[in-house]
Amino acid sequence: MLYKINNMTKSYDGRRVLDIKDIYIEKGRVIGLLGPNGSGKTTLMEILAFLLEPTSGELWYEGSSVDFSGGRLINLRRKVVLVQQQPILFTTTVFNNVELPLKIRKIDKQKRSGIVEEFLSLVGMEAFRDARAH
Repeated sequence: MLYKINNMTKSYDGRRVLDIKDIYIEKGRVIGLLGPNGSGKTTLMEILAFLLEPTSGELWYEGSSVDFSGGRLINLRRKVVLVQQQPILFTTTVFNNVELPLKIRKIDKQKRSGIVEEFLSLVGMEAFRDARAH
């Protein structure tokens, strides 16, 4: 199990934007997250990327309970990348945009190239490899 959520809520200024009883996400699965504006999609993604602490409930990652206190999140944040909803990171190619987080983590150039190609294939975007972001 990659992620497990139990009785999770997130509130902003007393307004509950997320209320999840149970979710189990298996490693290797592709998941779609659908809903209207304001339904908590981005909030959930930020919690799953360890960028935002839930108001209540439990989050488990790779079989371990996630502790949002102190400096314990840095190792988890190195394992998960959240691609923001804005379509453009930089006005460069799709390949370069996907490669950037790997470059920041100082992953070898040859290895980065293979990882980027794999990611593009996984989401069916091989044909857009050299397309410019716009």
